[in-house]
Amino acid sequence: RYRSGVGLGVAYDLRFMAGANVFELSTLQTFGVSFRYFFNPRSAVHPFVGVEGGAALFGDTFQVATGGWYVDGRAGVEIEATDTLSFTLYAIARALYTVPFTSPRDDVRRSSSGGLDLTLSVGGGLSLRFGP
Repeated sequence: RYRSGVGLGVAYDLRFMAGANVFELSTLQTFGVSFRYFFNPRSAVHPFVGVEGGAALFGDTFQVATGGWYVDGRAGVEIEATDTLSFTLYAIARALYTVPFTSPRDDVRRSSSGGLDLTLSVGGGLSLRFGP
């Protein structure tokens, strides 16, 4: 994060989901880049808005059955614990697209044209800062 309030970063996210009879335990992994703007960055507690996007991998328990892309819009608050470590609380609006795939265990085609999912969620995490 820069003194101007602009933050740039890279992100990895791992989510575990119920398999819904497709997989025993579904895993969604995303790899992306992010942009955030922090309001009142000189304070230890400051709100932010941001956007993140990148590649998505979906499959059974860390395996990859399909891929796609995602775009997140975020709003939240960052609480600085040290000069390099912060806790974040946020709300996310996510668009996730996955290409059609056949599940490997039962050889069933799960989509013929791909799928776009829109979700709203809340979350929390840790942010590590490097640089100026």
